[in-house]
Amino acid sequence: MLAGLLWSRALLSISHVLIAILSIIGWAQLKTVVTQPLIVWSCVPLLLFFVGAYQQPANLQQYDYLLTLCMYPIAAIAGYRFISFNPKLATYILLVAGAVSLLYPVGWYLSHMADVHVAYGRGQSLPTFLEGDHVRYGIFLNSLLLLVSVSKEFRPAMRNSLLLVLVFIIVLMAVRTAWVALGIIVICGCFYKQTTAYKLFRKLVLLAVPLCMMAYLLVPTVRQKINYTLYDYMQYTRQQDHSNFSDGTRRIINKAARLSIQQQPTRGIGWSAIPTSLQETFTQHFPAEKLQFFWPFNQYLFWWMGAGLVGMLLFSSWLFWPVWYALKTTNQPLLTWTLVIGTSCLVESTLSLQYGAFLHAWPMALLWSKQHSKDKIDTREPA
Repeated sequence: MLAGLLWSRALLSISHVLIAILSIIGWAQLKTVVTQPLIVWSCVPLLLFFVGAYQQPANLQQYDYLLTLCMYPIAAIAGYRFISFNPKLATYILLVAGAVSLLYPVGWYLSHMADVHVAYGRGQSLPTFLEGDHVRYGIFLNSLLLLVSVSKEFRPAMRNSLLLVLVFIIVLMAVRTAWVALGIIVICGCFYKQTTAYKLFRKLVLLAVPLCMMAYLLVPTVRQKINYTLYDYMQYTRQQDHSNFSDGTRRIINKAARLSIQQQPTRGIGWSAIPTSLQETFTQHFPAEKLQFFWPFNQYLFWWMGAGLVGMLLFSSWLFWPVWYALKTTNQPLLTWTLVIGTSCLVESTLSLQYGAFLHAWPMALLWSKQHSKDKIDTREPA
C-alpha cells in the first residue's frame, strides 16, 4: 500500500481492495465493531457521495470519486482489524516508507542545488513522489511528525532527533501548506502534556521568532519561497485576476468556482459536471486566461459546486466531527490531524484525490487505533 502511495495509484487501489478482503474475511468480531465511532464516521462519506451524484447520469468519473471515498471505511476497518493490535509495527513501517521517500527530493536538492534555488524563485518546488504532488507530500511528512510525537516506542533522544529531522525537511521543502500543518501540530502539542514531545514542541514555540528569522536568512529555499510569495501578491494587487503566478492561478480558479456556484447554489451540479462548469464559467469571465486545472483549490467550494450548500455543510460537519470526539475522549492527536486536514482544505481540494483521502484516512485510523489499543489494554483483567 505504501509503495503504491509513493509510486503508483493503481497499486494503491489494488492494495486497498486486498486489505478490505483480508479485513473482513474470517473476522468474527465484525458485527460488534460496525457500531464503533470510527467505523460509523468512516462510512458517512459513502452516503454523502450521493448528495452530489444524482444530478448527473452515472459515469466513470463518479465511480472514481466513490472509490476514493471508500478509502475511509477500508482504513477504519483495517485499524480495528490489524493496526490496533500492533500500532508500534505500523508506525515503524510508515517511518521506513517516509525515509525511503525522502531520498528523491533530498537527493535532487543536493545534486541540483543551484537549479533548485532558481526554481523556487519561480514558484516551483522540489520533485517528490506521489506523482510530484508536493502539497500532499508535505502533508504526508507532517503525518509522520505527528505520529512520532505521540509514539511511546522511542527513547526521548531518538524521538527528538527524528522530530527535528522531520521539522528541518518540512522547512527545507518550503511548501506553505506543510508549514501551516507543522505550526498546527507544534502548537497543539504544547497544550497536550501526554504528548511525548510536549517539551520539545514547547521550546520550538518559545523560539519560533528567532528560528523563523534564521530559516529565512540561512535556508535558500525558504527565502526564495517567501520572496516569491510576496512578489506574487504584489503582482496580483496590480493585475487583478491574473493567472501567470501560482497564487494567482488559485485565486482566479476559485473565483470562477464561486461564480459557477451562484448559478446553482442549493442543488449543486454533481461531481462529474464540475470540470465542464468550471471551464465554461472560466472562459466566459476570463477569456484572456487559460484554465490549467479543472477543480477549485478549495475542498469546501468543490463540495458546494457538486452537492450544493446542504451537501457542503454536511461534509464540513462530518470533517470536523472528530474534533468533538477528540475533546470527549481526550485524544488530542486526533483533534490536531483534523485541524491540519480541515485547514489544508481551504487552499486545496485535498480530499478530492486518492492521495489526499489516503493522507486523511490512514493517519486518522492510526491515531484512533492507538486509542483503541490503549483502551483494550487498560480494560484487560490482571493475570
